[in-house]
Amino acid sequence: MTRLSCVIGFFGSLTVAGCTWIEVQPGAETIALKTLEQVSACKRLGTATAQTKDRVSFYQRDAAKVASELLSLARNEAHSLSGDTLVALGEPDQGVQRFGVYRCNGQ
Repeated sequence: MTRLSCVIGFFGSLTVAGCTWIEVQPGAETIALKTLEQVSACKRLGTATAQTKDRVSFYQRDAAKVASELLSLARNEAHSLSGDTLVALGEPDQGVQRFGVYRCNGQ
């Protein structure tokens, strides 16, 4: 195997390893993201902690893509708790973010 083939293979594997696909569960796509002030009349159901890879080897993944994946994971968790609303409890940190899960509709 030539040196060029090894380099191409290495970077190709990073590209594939850096791609993740988070599938949002049916019904979870409607879960809203709101601020704490907007959920003052809602019932808190719990906390969802979402985690995804923010880097692959020495490659830092796009922050917007990581945030989108974290929100999708949190929506799935909120759906399993019968929630309809999420509140971010902080910013993403090393691929981890916590969300409050609330039920605001049908109270």
